[in-house]
Amino acid sequence: MKWIRRSLANTLSFLIAGILLIVFSAIGLSSFKFMTQRVKMDLLEKTYIQSESISKDVANIFENAQLYTRQMALNHDILDYLKTVKTREDVKSSPYYPNVYDYLVKIKESNPVHFLAWVANEQANFYLDNFNTVPDVDYEVTKRPWYAVATHSDTVAFTPPYVEWDTRKTVISSILALRENNEIYGFVVVDIMLDAIPEIFKDTALSEYDKSFLVTDDGKYIYHEDSDKVMNASIYDSEDPLKPYIHAIFSPKPELVSIDYQGKPYYLMSYSIDNNKWHVITLLDRESINKSIYGIYFWIVFFMVIAFILAVGTIHLMVRRHTKPYELLVSFADDIASGDYSKNIPESHLSRADEMGMICNSFQSIITTFRNENVVLEEKISQKNKELELQYQYIIETEKAASLGNLVAGVAHEINTPLGVSISTTSHIELLNQKNLELIEQGKMTKADLIEYFEGIGEATHLLTNNLNRAAGLVKSFKKIAVNQSSEVRVKFNLKETIEDVILSLRGEYKRQQHQIQLNCDSAIELDSFPGAYSQIITNLIMNSIEHGFRDRMNGIIRIECQLQSDVLVLVYEDNGRGIDPEHMKKIFEPFFTTNRKNGNSGLGMNVVYNIITQTLLGKIVLESEVNRYTRFIIEVPVK
Repeated sequence: MKWIRRSLANTLSFLIAGILLIVFSAIGLSSFKFMTQRVKMDLLEKTYIQSESISKDVANIFENAQLYTRQMALNHDILDYLKTVKTREDVKSSPYYPNVYDYLVKIKESNPVHFLAWVANEQANFYLDNFNTVPDVDYEVTKRPWYAVATHSDTVAFTPPYVEWDTRKTVISSILALRENNEIYGFVVVDIMLDAIPEIFKDTALSEYDKSFLVTDDGKYIYHEDSDKVMNASIYDSEDPLKPYIHAIFSPKPELVSIDYQGKPYYLMSYSIDNNKWHVITLLDRESINKSIYGIYFWIVFFMVIAFILAVGTIHLMVRRHTKPYELLVSFADDIASGDYSKNIPESHLSRADEMGMICNSFQSIITTFRNENVVLEEKISQKNKELELQYQYIIETEKAASLGNLVAGVAHEINTPLGVSISTTSHIELLNQKNLELIEQGKMTKADLIEYFEGIGEATHLLTNNLNRAAGLVKSFKKIAVNQSSEVRVKFNLKETIEDVILSLRGEYKRQQHQIQLNCDSAIELDSFPGAYSQIITNLIMNSIEHGFRDRMNGIIRIECQLQSDVLVLVYEDNGRGIDPEHMKKIFEPFFTTNRKNGNSGLGMNVVYNIITQTLLGKIVLESEVNRYTRFIIEVPVK
């Protein structure tokens, strides 16, 4: 989806492609439904034509048989022959016999599907066919079932299919009873050989996968692919696969019905033969039909996909061509956002007469305006940057001075104590001297007074010496720190001594709240670096702990540990104060960030520490803190 939203051309092309896809899909589905329906209609029509053709062929056979039967009933030789033959001896001795036999032979030869043409009468109890066959004396006309059909009809009648007693072939007889004075004197018959019907079905088959059947009105098979079932099976049999579809078979309306026959899908259609109400049943292989449909549909879909791809590609090229100025405008907008105002929109886009030309001209005006304003703005920014740089340097120097001021205040407070003691001691010495001088002048000086005098002078001198030495040490430490912080000279120094000097100088700041500073540093660590930088770092960290970490708290503990690890000095500074809120930890080293501005904090202390470590000492500093538990700074500085 990101590719689609990346450009207007992609978005428009995707939307149009989506619409085309919906349209093509609708057309494809509609065409598939139409094609399927059309194929079914064509199949129904072809099957109907096939069934009608079979029906006509079968009907023609029956009509021809019926026609020949009527012609025989009109032949005078046959009529006279049947009237005059009274005994079996008259069958071949009758003068009409040659003509009758010759006529029967001609009927058989006129149509190959006519199995027999024959005549019979009940009086002589015989029949004569085109093979010149005459039955023996046991033959009885009245006991043959096919004669019963004719005796109950005034016109040509068709017998049900039956197996001919001599040849064992399945036949149907077209039979007519000849009457005179309402008395039957003979029969004329044409037998139809049903062996010709399979050829009719084969000649009219639509596909080699299809199946066809011919059943009588009572369901008996006249034609079946399994010849053993002809006249021996019926669709009404319980095990017959077509029994579940009897209603569709004998339906008056021809239609395609989906069925399963012997485990395979077929379309079933039934067609009625009007002459004798037989039905032609056709099963069309549904798999081959669907395969043909899907084959056609595959090519339709294939060409539709090709057309869709070509249409989408053409539309995308056209859309991209017309929206190309948008890409140019976006590129120019990015350049403007990054501060590049040097480019101009091509004249070909500016000269367009459509809305895009208007947008390009407006955008060019914006670019020109931005370009002019940018020149003026850059001059102002440059001037302001210079002013801010001077102010920032002044603030940094002020912060350093403030840090040194903290040392001055601490040292001054510490020096006041030993100096006060020294002043008191000198006053005490003056009193001792004055008192003992008065005793000497009065001549009252005793040995005990002299001893007491020297003892007092000795104690006062010792006390004075200790306090003056203490004051001198404080001054020396302060002088060393002040020189280091005001000098950027690289010298060799002892790290522990430098840190101890800072701690001693700040003693007045932390001893009032009874805070403790624990230093764990190897006295053998000698560095060739900037001692003032380390003094500034320790001073700012201690003051930060006092002012922020131990605010409103007493008895805080500060731990400072130093150790060398493979030419890297690792200095860990930790206090057990208030800690730092998580949302403030990312801003702690930013300039002017402070949570105690109301008490006059500038917010530059930790920024100065960060700059000294990363720029002057080329090291790094990591902050770890947990609220109300601890704050820890881990400083790593390369010593080479």
